[in-house]
Amino acid sequence: NNDFEVLFVQSMNLLGLLKGALQNTEHLVKDLGCAQLVLDVLHAHPESEAVQSAGCLAMGLVSSGNPTSARVFCDLGAPEVIIMAMHTHPSKLHWLACQALFGMPKDAAETIVELGGIQAVLEAMRVSYHEKLVATSAIRVLSKFVTGTVYLDYFYKLGGHELVLFHMREHPNEKEVQGKGLKLLRSLAILKEGAADAILQLGGLRTILVASQ
Repeated sequence: NNDFEVLFVQSMNLLGLLKGALQNTEHLVKDLGCAQLVLDVLHAHPESEAVQSAGCLAMGLVSSGNPTSARVFCDLGAPEVIIMAMHTHPSKLHWLACQALFGMPKDAAETIVELGGIQAVLEAMRVSYHEKLVATSAIRVLSKFVTGTVYLDYFYKLGGHELVLFHMREHPNEKEVQGKGLKLLRSLAILKEGAADAILQLGGLRTILVASQ
């Protein structure tokens, strides 16, 4: 079992490296069945943190910036596998899971929300609040699937605006956290009644002004 874990982890690392060398990653992911193989292994070994981490790493690397590969993984059920990994291994692979979730197509937002993905990302932000990699990857997910969408109300009810403000203060030198956090809060203030007042009551004005500089 340990030998299998080591082999799978090495294979996923190799897949990530191959992405930069291959001109046609889609052929590897779709035609050669790599995506299906990765997801089958993750389904078969939900208890293994090493397997889940390696699979999320590979999906994040291969899907990011590659819409075709992202679509293949998504259609095969990747969002469910990623979110399940976040629940099964809380605090252990938040960064890698958020990166994998960020790699999914933007039109997967409804699926991700219905599977509890936004809740899982916000929980990652609560638990791993001190880790800048988690902050950055989580904000990326929220920016992609929540900003300017019908899911802003849901995000607001879950207290997402409070967590975004907290992470903007906690990680003042992380440009993506500041920039994407700012856009998310602006979108919320414009589209959600009462959100602007709530943000101000949390001391958000100063945070927003600092991020805007």
